[in-house]
Amino acid sequence: MSEGGSAGGTAGGGQLGDLCNLSFATPLNGPDPAVVGTLNDGDVLRVDVRPGAPYPSVVCVVPQTGKVAGSLATAMEVADLIECHGKGHRFSARVTGSGQPPLVQVYRTGLPSA
Repeated sequence: MSEGGSAGGTAGGGQLGDLCNLSFATPLNGPDPAVVGTLNDGDVLRVDVRPGAPYPSVVCVVPQTGKVAGSLATAMEVADLIECHGKGHRFSARVTGSGQPPLVQVYRTGLPSA
């Protein structure tokens, strides 16, 4: 499975009609300077959905430390990602730009278990 995808906020690739085959580029929202200062281009973050009120949040986590680098709050695809995550799909985010805020490419990395 390709880990890349189109940059520019479009869902797609893969099977026609597979709305969970998301791939989009977005800046990290509310980046933690202490965490993002340790990131390099190409690093892969785990995308987690965390419960919250009134809505859940989507965060990018450094897998080795469990520390939150930032959220995906500003991406238009977040609602779809939350829904797909709830169905068992898993996502990752590759760091593609180390500016402020850092840029990430989000893509699906796991399918629901049968």
